[in-house]
Amino acid sequence: MTQAFDDDKTIVIPRPGGIQRAVTKPPSEDETLVPELNRASTGGSFTVSGIGTNPIVDAATTLIALAVELRNTAVVNNVDLLHKQCLNQMREFENQLRKADIEMDDISDARYCLCTVIDEAVLNTPWGTNSMWSTKSLLSIFYKQTWGGEQFFAILDSRMANPAKNKHLLEFMYICLELGFEGKYRVDPNGYKQLDEYKDRLYRELSRLKGELSRELSPNWRSNVPEIINNSKKIPVWMMVLVLSAGLLGLYMTLSYKLSQQADPVYTRFATLIPETQVESENSKMFVDYANQLRQLLSTEIEMNKLMVVEKVDRVSIVILNGQMFDSGSANLNESYMPLLEKVGQVLTTVPGKIQVIGHSDDQKIFTARYHSNWELSLARANSVVRYLSGNERLATRMTSEGRGDAEPMFKNDSEENRAKNRRVEITLSLEQDQNRTIQNQANKPKYGQPSNTAQTVSGI
Repeated sequence: MTQAFDDDKTIVIPRPGGIQRAVTKPPSEDETLVPELNRASTGGSFTVSGIGTNPIVDAATTLIALAVELRNTAVVNNVDLLHKQCLNQMREFENQLRKADIEMDDISDARYCLCTVIDEAVLNTPWGTNSMWSTKSLLSIFYKQTWGGEQFFAILDSRMANPAKNKHLLEFMYICLELGFEGKYRVDPNGYKQLDEYKDRLYRELSRLKGELSRELSPNWRSNVPEIINNSKKIPVWMMVLVLSAGLLGLYMTLSYKLSQQADPVYTRFATLIPETQVESENSKMFVDYANQLRQLLSTEIEMNKLMVVEKVDRVSIVILNGQMFDSGSANLNESYMPLLEKVGQVLTTVPGKIQVIGHSDDQKIFTARYHSNWELSLARANSVVRYLSGNERLATRMTSEGRGDAEPMFKNDSEENRAKNRRVEITLSLEQDQNRTIQNQANKPKYGQPSNTAQTVSGI
């Protein structure tokens, strides 16, 4: 990675790793979690040697390259090992800066920004969202904070007040932004515009500093440069890089769209490959009474048509009708639904069982840079609900998530109203064998009345 900023606005970015690949087995201490990164011979960590003149960027090269790689890694089976290696590498980063006689304030701010970049890269992947990283982020370990997306830009604004003194740190932060860090602007409707303004302002300032430095070091350099080099500068390097990048991006989006069009029918066939069957069992009565208990606890929300309770012979589901729970094409929870999820979370802590959060969508096809299919979007929405409910420690270890796209509509997708109902999240509870006795005791309590013999009932709409 280069640390110098020239007049062509060129930056060499680590290769993200190309095709996504899954880790086929849990790696040991002697194996590489990210194949593109070289392993050091000792310490069980990965390293990439820096080659620049900026000591901060040079020390951070390994972790910056790792952040790029993680954004494009589909599966990491041993997140604990990855977490341990990142902690070790972060301490090595600090040690290198100390040896380079970097001021402690600069070390602290650089480490804060680097922790934030790594945490964002991990927590915006499906495997990272559902891992221990959400409760043990690097930022929480080193700074006792949970999210640095806002503080990153506060540090940047503060350091921009004296760019000449903070040149090395500003170069490092500029590289983080160019490699995709978004922080608080990820959820801002105008986030991309504001990020571009930050990067442009920062680039201009760094270019100005670099220009002044170049004149002082070699004011007569042009007299020694062959004419052929001057002629080659007629087409700026940054323009060639921009055109090439645009072409590659267009090719990637085209291929991704075609793949999505072919994959959607496959997802649907997989979901309906084995039709759902319901067989009466000795536990069917338990689930009827179990559902009645949930209806009592959530009666207000049911009356307001915010959710419904559905029981089947082997499980009970709380169906959140999320027509307004997420914005179109987004997996970010709307704040107005957070009190409802808080109430559902409290109710779930009062009952035993495994919890599966399932995302569903309507039949309107979607293709964005982030979500290439309804299946991906429904999974991301389920992950958002799991992440929010995991704030309750008593639920965190009980939950899994799944996306089913438009494969299981509750209503025909023949009107906007029905499509809104099909855009839903189901929180399904099922019982393990050793929990049946507990539910049986609850079902025998008279306050729930006489159980129904119906195999399936629906309330709420």
